Amino acid sequence: GAFSDACNKAIEFGKPMLMRDDWKRVLEWDEIEASIHRIT
Repeated sequence: GAFSDACNKAIEFGKPMLMRDDWKRVLEWDEIEASIHRIT
């Protein structure tokens, strides 16, 4: 199915981060906050 624009942005920026050795960094508050700002 189709994803929302916000979801597509999260996927676009998130996939490269998840493919790194330090992928758990995406769970840190600063990264979560930055992601929210990018998609809103």
